[in-house]
This record gives sequence, structure tokens and C-alpha cells, in this order.
Amino acid sequence: MFSIPTDCPQREKMGWTGDIQIFAKTGCFNYDLYAFLKSWMENMALEQAKDGEIPNVVPNFPMYDLLQREDGGSNSSPGWGDAALAIPYTLYFYTGDDAILRRFYPIMEKWIAYMQKQAEQKPENYASFSEAQKERNPYLYTKGFQYGDWLIPSLSEHNENPMIGADETKPVVGSCLYALNVQLMMEISEILGYKEKSHVYRELLERIKNAVREEFLDENGDVHAVPYQGVYVMLLAADIPNERQRSRVIELLSEMIRENGNRLDAGFIAIKYLMDVLCDNGCKELAYCLLYQTEAPSWLYEVEQGATTIWENWFAVGRTGVPLPASFNHYAYGCVGDWMYRRIGGIHCLEPGYKKILFAPDLDTAINSSSCSIDTVRGSVSCIWEKTEESVKIKVSVPCASTAELKVYGNEISLGSGIYSFEFDNESGR
Repeated sequence: MFSIPTDCPQREKMGWTGDIQIFAKTGCFNYDLYAFLKSWMENMALEQAKDGEIPNVVPNFPMYDLLQREDGGSNSSPGWGDAALAIPYTLYFYTGDDAILRRFYPIMEKWIAYMQKQAEQKPENYASFSEAQKERNPYLYTKGFQYGDWLIPSLSEHNENPMIGADETKPVVGSCLYALNVQLMMEISEILGYKEKSHVYRELLERIKNAVREEFLDENGDVHAVPYQGVYVMLLAADIPNERQRSRVIELLSEMIRENGNRLDAGFIAIKYLMDVLCDNGCKELAYCLLYQTEAPSWLYEVEQGATTIWENWFAVGRTGVPLPASFNHYAYGCVGDWMYRRIGGIHCLEPGYKKILFAPDLDTAINSSSCSIDTVRGSVSCIWEKTEESVKIKVSVPCASTAELKVYGNEISLGSGIYSFEFDNESGR
């Protein structure tokens, strides 16, 4: 990142909003990005249109803006404009400073209002809709230009036009992102004490989720949409299925991953949620299969090919070793770092600014040791663990004015500030 959160240093060199909202959590774990991203958010405030539209690139690039409007009718998309909410919230989460939320709350409100207007549009075939479809229409973000689940691997490998995947996935992905945006807006309103606004967003969220559920899922959880992994990931990430449907949706997603040789096929947006969706729905082993996978598309495939930076396209170097016309330095897919720091590194921030911490590393993986630390606003937080055949040794540090809990092998230990060392027997857990 140079001056702004540049998508890449060698080609476009622009502040693509989608890239940074995907990567922000990982970036903020590695560096103190508060001043850097706050400055960029001030640019966003200047670039936001009167109707709330957030340009796909900030600072806006006039020629791109012109071409985008000529081709798609607008210069914004769900998953990209979401940065208006995601970046301030991420900065708040890592620092506990709600001033960043107050400063950019007006921008967030305008972005949500823009999404509402886009969703409320009536498509050309509206007259043919049933009464139920007409009732759902205002709560489905299926209209206008969208990138959908951009750069789906199975399409990218064959160098297909990326807009094919965008057009096919945008009805579900756009609608799920609409729900996720409104949910985050509701939470931010609650944090700032705006109870009436929070209530309004809560009601809107329920209408969106009900509409998406009725439009794209049947009673058993089968999905009325294109069979791409990212569609199922987004439905689960946005908490769309009811309890009966959820098990079927996760079953279908798991089957798709296994049938793809235990390889991901999630695009640019779904990749942010993929690993947590699997872990939170009883498929942790499958998530680790994806992490350790060395065949494309996978993170370790890039490593096997000698990569020292994250690629824009999972097949930037094809299976035959021939490079494709793609960027070899796009950070967005590095968002898996956030998941690794929590799941393997074991550091979970339970309250903003690391006021409360959970140490809960996954010890039943192929990795036998980990050392993870972060310099927070309260001081250093670290979790170091090593597993042998007989036991697991864990050392954690809790900064001043913070509390923590260690959860290992069924043990739950409350901790105050300080440095602690533990050893647990692998068989008994004691």
C-alpha cells in the first residue's frame, strides 16, 4: 500500500474499495493502519455522490468512472462500496475508539440509503412477477451493475469473461451483501447509542433476510441459484437459511468442495467468509483441507509456484507453469491471514481494542507449533504453543487493563494481565 490502499503496485495502482474491505482485518493485525485508513476514508467522504453512491475506486479516477457508467450505468457495487462501513468498523474493532464510527456515520447512512434505492427499483419484467415476488422485490439487491462474486476460480482458469460469473452470482451475492451491510449498520448504531435507528435497521434486516430466503431457498434448503460455492458461502455468512435449511446448505457446499478435489471455488467476495463459514458450521476439517491444499486453486499452490506475494488470479501461473496476463501482487486473498491468526494463532478479540481476549488455538491440526502476537492499544498480546506426542505447552501474555480466557481441551481459565505458561496432557486434557 502506497499513499492509498493500492490494489497492486505494478498495474492499476488504484484504491479499489473491494480489495481493502476484504483485507482490512488482516492488514490491521499486521500494522497500525488507523491513521492511514482514516485518511483514505476522508477521501471517500469527498468522493461519495449526493445519492450515497461510493465509487469503486477511491480517490475516484475520472476516465474509469466514465467507462464504468457507460458500460454498467453506475460506478459502484455491493462488496466494494461496503468499505464505507467495513473500514471504520474494523478500525474501531482494533482500537476500541468509537470516534471513527461517529466521524463516518453520515457516510454509512448515505450508503445504506443508496442500497435501499437500488434494491427498490422495479426490473423490466416486473409486470410478470407474482404478488409474492412483488412483495420481495424491494428487499432484493438484484438490480443494477454488480461485480457479484468476482473472479470465480473455475471460470478464471479458462480465462472466461469475469462478467459471466458476476452476472450469474449477483442476485444472491448482492442480496446477501445488502443484508450484511444493514446488519453491520444496525450494530454500529447500537454501539453509538442510536437506538431508534438501530431498531429501523433491525426491521429492514429481517425483511431482507426473509425475502432472500423465500426467493432463493426452498423449504428443505436447496438453493434456487447457480451452483457456485460462493453463493452458498454468502447465504450462510448472511445467516439467511433457517435452522432446517442451514444443514442442507452446508451439506451442499461441502459436497461441492469435495467434488472439486477439496479445492475452493469461491470468488473475490465469498473468500472473505469461506473459512469461518466452514468452521462455524461444523466443517473445520474441510477448512483445513483448503488451507493445506497445494493444487490450484489454493494459497499453497502459489507458494509451490514460488510466489512471494498474493496473486489476483489463483491461476496467474497455470498448471503447465505458463504465466497468465494477471497481477502477481494483489493482497485481497491474503484475508485468510485473519482466520489463521485466530484459529491457529489462537488470538480472538472478544471486545474492541482487545479489552477482553480469548486464547483458543486449534490444536488438532497438522501444525505442531505456533507463535502469534499483536501490539494492541493496550499492549502486547501473544499466544505461543507447541504440541508433542505427550503434551501441549502454551504461553500467553495479557496486557494491562485487559482480561482474557484460555480455552484448551475443555479447560476454561480466566486470566488477568500478565504472562502465563501452561502444560496440558494430550490424553486427559489436564
